[in-house]
Amino acid sequence: MDSVGWRDIQLMIPKRHNVSHYVEENKVIIGDTAHSVHPMAGEGMNLAIQDADVLGELLGWMYTENKTDHKHLTWFETIRKPRAEYLSFLSHQSALAYSFPYQTARKTRMRALHYMENIPRLHFKQMLNISGLGMWKFSAWDYMRTIGLPPWFTSKKQYSPQKQQPHFFTHKDDYPWYYKYH
Repeated sequence: MDSVGWRDIQLMIPKRHNVSHYVEENKVIIGDTAHSVHPMAGEGMNLAIQDADVLGELLGWMYTENKTDHKHLTWFETIRKPRAEYLSFLSHQSALAYSFPYQTARKTRMRALHYMENIPRLHFKQMLNISGLGMWKFSAWDYMRTIGLPPWFTSKKQYSPQKQQPHFFTHKDDYPWYYKYH
């Protein structure tokens, strides 16, 4: 029998799971129970902490304002579900990219990492999205650039804070109930 080396073993089998809803009556689920991400960049822990933050703020507001009807818990799902689903999608895409052992796939991965690191717009989008500090979805054009298409496009144009700012989540984005009821 031939010996199998570590390079021959598939370590990542991409799976993705997101529940249909996070809130039911007075019950809320957060973290990996609600949304899974591949364990490759600490994204799951990051999402769980963000879930806890938003839920904690919401619960604190509900009790402080004496608005303890469980209907207010739906704010949590409204805020967190779209964000978690997009990050889960990105995580799954990364896991798929790393699941193919073939030489062509490896070269494509390396090229994508190179462009995502060296094209400021792509780098900013990736870091913003996986950090949970904001969201700026990748376009079809962005995906083409991650693999070097078109080959002449290698803009290193920096993005000023003024161009970055609209893509960050604000206090109102994270905790809209404070603004709706005041």
